[in-house]
Amino acid sequence: MSRSLKRAFTIIGLFFIALFIGIGFTLKLAFENVEPVTDERYYERGLDYQQRLDALNRGEANGWELDSSLFQDPEARPLAPGVHPVEWTLANRRGEEIQDAEVRITLDRPATSSGRTTSVVRLADGERINASLYRFKTNLALPRGGYWDVTFEAKVNSDAELSRTSRVFVR
Repeated sequence: MSRSLKRAFTIIGLFFIALFIGIGFTLKLAFENVEPVTDERYYERGLDYQQRLDALNRGEANGWELDSSLFQDPEARPLAPGVHPVEWTLANRRGEEIQDAEVRITLDRPATSSGRTTSVVRLADGERINASLYRFKTNLALPRGGYWDVTFEAKVNSDAELSRTSRVFVR
């Protein structure tokens, strides 16, 4: 076999070795950084999809509103990492009395479940302004910079639901 042919086979062999090392390193990184499913309740949500849409539509049709300063132009004022007080209201435009309510506040990063936190606030934790308006205060802990999704999901009077999401930017 000629020298040039030996050299060509050696170079091709070195490229294959480098390729296998690169693939091995990529697989090592992939297995070390596996992300869990983005939504742990995806199956239940899929099964209850139409019921959830109906409850959300009932909430909107019956005049239920969930409002917070987070929903008004969140990109205009970036937040710093840390704990931030958040004030929000649960109201009914038609004056219907709030008899029972539970609000689930979820804080997570887009497209990942890493760093997700969930808290539940009940009607008794709020300040009653009148029969159809409650004001709540809670603390929102934003541990690090980047974009964060804040989702408020409310179940009101056991028949209607509301959902509002805001994306906030943390410097």
